[in-house]
Amino acid sequence: MTKENNILDYKNIKSLKDLRYQRRLLSSRIDHQEIMMSYRVRTIRDVYSPAKLAYMGLESLAMHNKVAAIALSAFNVVRSLISHR
Repeated sequence: MTKENNILDYKNIKSLKDLRYQRRLLSSRIDHQEIMMSYRVRTIRDVYSPAKLAYMGLESLAMHNKVAAIALSAFNVVRSLISHR
């Protein structure tokens, strides 16, 4: 959408038909924005869940600490065993 499409010049509405059209257009834009926002929130929630953040932190810690690397390996083994059953 260009900036020109976002700005509605209300002076150009001359009839009830134009007003109804602009109401439908605005309603459609609001519905579209609502769908896009809910999609973004859902995507962010999936990507940045608390469990995933904890796992990423453990991975980062495992790069610098042998104990954390062993814990991460053990966690991955247990997780793979559970997911294959």
